Amino acid sequence: MRFHECSTPAATIAHELKLFGMQSTVSNACASGSNALALARECIQSGEADIMLAGGVDSLSRLTVNGFNSLLVYDARGCRPFDRYRAGMTLGEGAAILVLESEDHARARGAKIFARLTGAASTCDGYHATAPSPDGASILKAMRLALTDAGRDKGDVDYVNAHGTGTRENDSSEEIDAMTKWVVA
Repeated sequence: MRFHECSTPAATIAHELKLFGMQSTVSNACASGSNALALARECIQSGEADIMLAGGVDSLSRLTVNGFNSLLVYDARGCRPFDRYRAGMTLGEGAAILVLESEDHARARGAKIFARLTGAASTCDGYHATAPSPDGASILKAMRLALTDAGRDKGDVDYVNAHGTGTRENDSSEEIDAMTKWVVA
């Protein structure tokens, strides 16, 4: 890509695939991909679209590498979330894009339905620009709101995917014991 602007991946994909309609870029750090999926879901539920591409992409740049180095959260030995000897995260590039569509549209074209995005939520604890509140209250609130949006309860949860950056601050806010107590209680 010629430019490293946060809207470049969405604009490039739309141009290459000749996609028309809503195009948006969500820039919300590690939650960007999840928030993009939630936005696509809202567009489909509102009737604005029958089908959307949504996901997340992150490429390395000097800005990204130097930014994480300045926070002292980069571990060249590798990310080890929840490990006693953890020292931080490992940076890399990645992308995941999903096709979301209304069930009626999928059935009409004979598509195999692999999953349903039934609930989503996002919160902000306002604790710090680069660290979550140690008590994990916003994480728990987001999970509760997503379950409510999905019409589910915590007993329906089989798996929780942690953010898992390998930093002491993030790990403490995502302690497995605390999440397990919340899911079980």
